[in-house]
Amino acid sequence: MDRTRTSYNSLIWKLLLAIFLVAGCASRGNSPPPSSGAPPVVVSSVPPAPAPVPVSQHRDLEAKRPEHQCNRLIQAINEEGKLISSALDDFAAKRDMPGLERRILGSATRMESMVLADPALKAFANRYHSMLLDLVAAAHHAVDKNAEIARRGVSELDKVTATEDRLVDEVNVYCGLESPKGPKEG
Repeated sequence: MDRTRTSYNSLIWKLLLAIFLVAGCASRGNSPPPSSGAPPVVVSSVPPAPAPVPVSQHRDLEAKRPEHQCNRLIQAINEEGKLISSALDDFAAKRDMPGLERRILGSATRMESMVLADPALKAFANRYHSMLLDLVAAAHHAVDKNAEIARRGVSELDKVTATEDRLVDEVNVYCGLESPKGPKEG
């Protein structure tokens, strides 16, 4: 996320430099002698500024930049992860399976409905959505009264956790936040 902050700082410095350059050029402009009675005319080699881009259009363009989309997806995954963690804590205390299911499915729906122009990022969001659906099924199995089904559910929960770790690593590598990891030595 520091990359975003750095690019905004860079943009601010470029904007400040442009303002100072334009102000300096305008103050060095040529004007006719004041004896003519005409108001002074400032001649500058700086082209006129383009028409301002409407804020809504700027936001649309900003939202399509790959790094902005990466940040949105990473932020969504982090936020949903916190919500799910909280839901699991509540479940451990109250054994409220419908509440857990409702919260996880809400997270899954938010991930699925993310608008991402980058097809790879959209695929990551869809995979995260599927993983959350698998989490709901695994949680149901893990609390089943049948010992074999419960054992299978715990195994499914381990797979979901591994899937999430792998998915987060892939998103971080794709977004340039981490280097690809080689095969694990064992």
